Amino acid sequence: MLITLEEIEKAVKNCINSILHYEHFLRKINLSNNAKDNFRIFEQKFSKRYLTKQELEYIKEILILTKEHKKSPTEFLRKEEVIIMTENQNTLKLSMQKLNNFLMLIKKLILNIKNKTKEKV
Repeated sequence: MLITLEEIEKAVKNCINSILHYEHFLRKINLSNNAKDNFRIFEQKFSKRYLTKQELEYIKEILILTKEHKKSPTEFLRKEEVIIMTENQNTLKLSMQKLNNFLMLIKKLILNIKNKTKEKV
């Protein structure tokens, strides 16, 4: 499950980067070398065009889960959920249903990118 989460994170980052590069190509933005700044630009200027508010929250959740997974001192499986212990001893849960929701989100995002960029070309 954790490997799938990491692959979903890569897909999210690639989608966001493709949107930012496309908008940069159209001369609507200037890109930064800082990934956090670029995500902020995406969130403020383009997320409404490609995502609903709930989908944006899912993307933030994906990024938080993978960040915490990479920093986590302990992870374990309980009742078909992966439990991630954070550094301050909080727990985050990752279920198969949540992974499926994330996969559906990525599929929808890729189709939105395809449709929105096709309109301009």
